[in-house]
Amino acid sequence: MNQSELETFDLDEEQRKIAEVTLISSGKIVIVSDEVHTGVCLGCGLERDDIQTRRLNTRYHEESSNWLESCFDCYEQTIDYYNGLWAEYRSSQGY
Repeated sequence: MNQSELETFDLDEEQRKIAEVTLISSGKIVIVSDEVHTGVCLGCGLERDDIQTRRLNTRYHEESSNWLESCFDCYEQTIDYYNGLWAEYRSSQGY
């Protein structure tokens, strides 16, 4: 994980109280704020048993915009989308 990816997971003290960091089998770090539960995913609209609120790799001023409640598949798709945006941004900045 490079420095810019680490910075996206930098939480203040209040955020640390509600978040727990988990390392999933693929080696990715995922920050979650609640327990996994069954429900309808807001991303794909399917009934899933892996719904959870997870931290995105964003840094919006409005903190609630940095979290996504979804199934894990939709979460990974969203992370991949933002990774592409970050790569494009870094490239445009000469990184």
